[in-house]
Amino acid sequence: MEKHKRVLLTGGHGFIGCHIANLLNKQGHTVGVVDSYRDYNHYNQHNIGEYEKVLKLRIDHAGKVDLYKVDILDDTGLHEAFMKFNPDVVIHLASCPNAKILQFNAREETETAVQGTLRVLEMCIKNAVKRIVLSSSSMVYGDFKVDEPDEIHKCFPKTLYGSYKLANEFMVKSFHKDHPQLEYSILRPSAVYGTNDVTMRVISQMAKTAYEDNEINITGPTNRLDFTWVEDLAEAFSLAAFSDGARNNTFNASRGRGRPILEAGMLVKHHLGNLGITCKINTRSSDPFYPNRDTLNSRKFKRATGWNPRTDIEEGIKSYIDYFSLVNSL
Repeated sequence: MEKHKRVLLTGGHGFIGCHIANLLNKQGHTVGVVDSYRDYNHYNQHNIGEYEKVLKLRIDHAGKVDLYKVDILDDTGLHEAFMKFNPDVVIHLASCPNAKILQFNAREETETAVQGTLRVLEMCIKNAVKRIVLSSSSMVYGDFKVDEPDEIHKCFPKTLYGSYKLANEFMVKSFHKDHPQLEYSILRPSAVYGTNDVTMRVISQMAKTAYEDNEINITGPTNRLDFTWVEDLAEAFSLAAFSDGARNNTFNASRGRGRPILEAGMLVKHHLGNLGITCKINTRSSDPFYPNRDTLNSRKFKRATGWNPRTDIEEGIKSYIDYFSLVNSL
């Protein structure tokens, strides 16, 4: 792996971005962050005030960065960030973090998802960036049609979120075709969870409702997700940025072990119980909005880069609950 590169992260003070920045700093790279600091909770007046608290933790965890507070739709601001930082590699993470938030705010978020990615790609070409790493999603597949789909599984996204992620993939590949000097690597994570997240994903929502209401509400208890610990995923992004084996290719990037959502809920209940918080689990039918998923086959990326995700939910959920208890002073 190459050392001491200049890496610019769009959305670098987000949930995943702060962990990537932390790792890149440890590896000796120079890190730049472009972030607009949009609080998506304001869309539905949900968990008001939470983002500001979590953002402080993210900024601290990311560590030393050259910061550019700018929206990727701001041509002038984005141009200045690229000119000043002069990145070798760009990791593009800036996007709506949640499929339902995007669905309910489609007009505004379409601009970020499509026009924002276009602007980032244009800046990469203008500033001779060597490689762009795109954060895509397992949502591009829609319903899994086979056990452990690999990257040749046909993509039929069920949501706008998945559709835009797939469109971003085509945009990146098209830019590379027209500008071969811009290498790319595309990662498709699944069910990411971990520290420094707001409560809008499965594990964090379970912990929040258990703490506040003494209940865990599980939609589709037998549905399986390939829960991926965020620090394992951060390592995947670092490898995608620098490994020769990751050049000009698309990869699944998940733990590789689908687990029932009910099993995750039982672990949340158990670890909170160790802290004196008791709760009951309520179950209801699956939400047809989301595709049916399970284990994602990430062996291609492992072979190409040596990536070795190690964190199962037994360990990961305990680490998350430890974090959750500290933040909420349990």
